[in-house]
Amino acid sequence: MPQMDDAVALLYETVETPALWTEAVAALTAVVGAEKGAMFGSMPGRPDGFATSGYPAEQVAAYQDHHFRKDLWAEAALRRGPPSGEPCASEDLVPEADLVDSAFYNDYLRRFGDRHGCGLNFRSPEGAMTVVNFVRGPRRGPFGRRSVEMLRQASPHIARAMTLRRLLGGARAGRMRLQAALDGLIQPVLVVDRRLRVLEMNSAAERFLSGSKALRCRAGVLGTGAPSADRQLARLVADAVAATRAGGPPGGAVLLDAGDGDRVEVAVTSVRSRRPGDTEVGTLALVAVAPWRGLTGSGAARHRFMEAHGLTPSEAGVLGLVAQGHGVPDIAARLGLTTGTVKSYLKSLHAKLECNSRHALVARALRSPAWWIG
Repeated sequence: MPQMDDAVALLYETVETPALWTEAVAALTAVVGAEKGAMFGSMPGRPDGFATSGYPAEQVAAYQDHHFRKDLWAEAALRRGPPSGEPCASEDLVPEADLVDSAFYNDYLRRFGDRHGCGLNFRSPEGAMTVVNFVRGPRRGPFGRRSVEMLRQASPHIARAMTLRRLLGGARAGRMRLQAALDGLIQPVLVVDRRLRVLEMNSAAERFLSGSKALRCRAGVLGTGAPSADRQLARLVADAVAATRAGGPPGGAVLLDAGDGDRVEVAVTSVRSRRPGDTEVGTLALVAVAPWRGLTGSGAARHRFMEAHGLTPSEAGVLGLVAQGHGVPDIAARLGLTTGTVKSYLKSLHAKLECNSRHALVARALRSPAWWIG
């Protein structure tokens, strides 16, 4: 069925190119053997969002402004039950005698040379209703089973294309708002997913990456070019995302060194990503970057200690609280972690610092003022 294949292909092309809706409706009009076709959203008080084929502008305006209130076919379709996407011919909705005696026929259909209809309607999860309707004049006769069956085959594709278009439109609007918010920041900030794929960045981040040797974006992925530093960055993002999903306070920071003397500070926090309708679809990381300008005092000592022993920011946070005398339950509460996660970090700290007991770990930490000053 080449005609049907072409119509379905056009439907999906409308997702990216809304201007093709008129062509898609024209293709469907030919598939079902109609003379005119229309697709529109049914809004309270007035139909909206027309895409038509074969309808003169005068007829579209007449229906929108007045005659949709007298549409016997639409009323009968709604009386049959909730919009389901199941097509039917107009003769199955309204008896011929009732139609020819109605104002809808005499003032509207007959005026524009129409007599027989075939269509469907369906409702989106958000409650918006879409109506798809095809008509032809009395000489062509009623729509037969073949026309109804062709429309039935097209129905799921129409619904899917409408859903994709709505979601994409909402996502684009959300990304525009996000981009505007990012561009309002002086700090270079990027939005990445768990695989470090860059989804958005502000202009400050673009400038920073163009001049940085330690941090770069290649093929849409954030990285340093140094495997060990890339692993650090990936672990930091993964920890932030995991903390957000667990309901704890996400985030951390790390000093990345690509090995050429160009260092960069990276701070990460994590946010839940949502689509229109507050449907959660994932967790993203916000990455703020800055050139390394050096630290003094306990901050410098802490970085040196972390680098010397390969500690992650999460492990360093736990070690700092251990050095201040906090127990596992208190550390878990302060960091928004489970006690099991804290114990896991402690086990890792025991191995990295070569300590076989909690007392030895505290003693090891207290040798450096980095863990108990400030």
